[in-house]
Amino acid sequence: MKQTILILSTLGLMILLSAFTGSNNSLSGVNETIDLIKRSGGTRSATATEVFAYRNNEGWITVEIKYYSGTVWVSVEGTGGGLQQIAQVNEYGLVMLDTSTLPNGNYYLRITLENGGVYEGYFEK
Repeated sequence: MKQTILILSTLGLMILLSAFTGSNNSLSGVNETIDLIKRSGGTRSATATEVFAYRNNEGWITVEIKYYSGTVWVSVEGTGGGLQQIAQVNEYGLVMLDTSTLPNGNYYLRITLENGGVYEGYFEK
């Protein structure tokens, strides 16, 4: 009985962790990865910060930041207007921005970290 519980617990943990690890496209429901370019560096640290951005069909942009904690500014600007959000990144490293109210068009995504790191990308809605 204890062995069965241990096996099921391990299996459940593996499934849960697989949703958050692996390739850059690790978040479920992702339809498009937004390619980001690092425009300026941040302060030096023992672990390099990694920043990824994803967009889904419902209009949500998810910014995933690994090896970083602090404030992040996320802005979207483009042909149909703009949005801004300031968030405190927690241990999960996720910031979500709802772009569903913006009309179709071309948009510019800018992610600025408190440590000076700036990441930029473009997407079409």
